[in-house]
Amino acid sequence: MTQGRPMDAPAELTPAPSRYANKSHERSRLSREEALELHRRFRDCRDAQARRHLLRAHTHFAIAIALNYCQYGLPLSSLIAEGQAGILYALTKFDLARGQGFLTYIAYWIRLCVLNHVIHSLGSNDLNSKASHLVHLFKLRREKVRITNLLGEGACL
Repeated sequence: MTQGRPMDAPAELTPAPSRYANKSHERSRLSREEALELHRRFRDCRDAQARRHLLRAHTHFAIAIALNYCQYGLPLSSLIAEGQAGILYALTKFDLARGQGFLTYIAYWIRLCVLNHVIHSLGSNDLNSKASHLVHLFKLRREKVRITNLLGEGACL
């Protein structure tokens, strides 16, 4: 084990993002009722404090999902930022009447935003790349279509 980084963490997870991830993980978890109440406050009153609280409470999901896409060579910070953008977008689109769980909905949007970022980054840089990179790109696109189909109409960013 190297100093300051667990053995199973990616090499890119330097002490600064590691501290950020740990702080995010230590933040208080919201119960389902608390999350829905904060979402109602945000939706009805555009309460910035409720939005900030929801973003901070769900950032650990963005970090966890971003860590799954580090192997594509993009900075972890940009993947986390895209995940947080997914959280904010999910907050504006979530509809309790559809019966979908709040955390499930947020996780789909985080993943879709991170995937979009990876696809755009790889697609613009690797047009004449190795076949293996192109295979990864096509797999990512298929996964994006699958997530988009799960989210329904208007899920494309």
